[in-house]
Amino acid sequence: MSPSGWHILGAGAIGGLYATGLAAAGVPVTVLTRDTDSAAVLMREGLTVEEPDGHELHARPLAEPVVAGGASIRRLLVVTKAQDTVAALELIAHRLGPETRAVLLQNGMGTADAVHARFPRLMTVIGTTTNAAYRSTPRRLVRARRGETWIGDGPLPLPVIERHILSEALAESGLHAAWDNDLKLRLWHKLVLNCAVNPVTALLDVPNGVLAGTGPARTLVAAVCIEAAAVMQAEGLPADARTLIEQVVRLAHESGRNVSSMRADVRAGRTTEIDFINGYLLARAQAHGLQAPCNRTLTELIRLRTATAGGAA
Repeated sequence: MSPSGWHILGAGAIGGLYATGLAAAGVPVTVLTRDTDSAAVLMREGLTVEEPDGHELHARPLAEPVVAGGASIRRLLVVTKAQDTVAALELIAHRLGPETRAVLLQNGMGTADAVHARFPRLMTVIGTTTNAAYRSTPRRLVRARRGETWIGDGPLPLPVIERHILSEALAESGLHAAWDNDLKLRLWHKLVLNCAVNPVTALLDVPNGVLAGTGPARTLVAAVCIEAAAVMQAEGLPADARTLIEQVVRLAHESGRNVSSMRADVRAGRTTEIDFINGYLLARAQAHGLQAPCNRTLTELIRLRTATAGGAA
C-alpha cells in the first residue's frame, strides 16, 4: 500500500467527511465497512458532502469489509464510537504492526488509555475536531460546521520527525489538521462541549441550535459548564465557566441543524458514549473530591433512557 494512503475505521459522519475529502483529492483511502454488501454499495454510489455554503463534494472511496484479510495498515483514522473502539480494533489486529499510526478522532476522553491497555505496542495519536456533520441519507452527509482538527501524542510519543508529516497527510482531505504539542486543553474544551450538547440534545430530542437560545436549556448548559470549569481547574488547566458557556452557545448556533451523535444513538436505541463524555468528567471530579451533580444527573438519565429502549449505555 502507498505510504500516503489511509484506512478509515468507522463510517459515520466524521469518517465520511474525511473519506470523501481524501478520495476527492486523489489520496488512496479505504473505508472499512461492516460487511461486503456495505463495501460494494459505498464504492458504487460513493458519498456526497453538502457544505454549509451549499457547495457539494462527491467521491467514491475504496471500501472493504472490516473482517477481510489484507496487508498491514500504515495510517488508520479511527472514528468509531468511543465504546466500540477496542472491539473494532480487535477485528483488524492482524493488520496492525510497528509501522501503524492510528489517529483516534472521537468524542470524549479515555479511549486512548483503553486502547493502549489492550494494544500496548500500537502507536496511537489522539485527535480532536470541531467539525460537525450529520447523515441526511445513507450516502449523503451535511457538514453543519466548519471547524479545526488537532492531533497530538497518545500514550506512546510519536517521533518528532513524523508529527508534521502525519498532520499534513490528514490535511490532504481539505479539512484543517495540525499538530499540537500540548493537546490536553483542546481535549478538555471539546469534552465540555460534548458534555453540554450531547446529553441535553439527546434527552430533549432537539437539534443543537436549540441550546443557543435562552431558557431552561441554556440554564442546563450553564450548570454543566460551571461544574466542568471546577474540574478543569483541579486538573491544573485554565478554565472560566463564562467562557465555556459562550463556547457552547457559539457551537450550538454554528451547528444549529446538526443532530448530535448522542441524540442519533438514543433515537436508534443504541449504546452511547456517555461514559467517555460526562462519565469521564465525573470520574475526574471524583478523583479531585469534587461534586458534579448536574453532569451526574445527565449521565444517569442517558443510561436510563438507553436501558429502557433496550440498550445499555
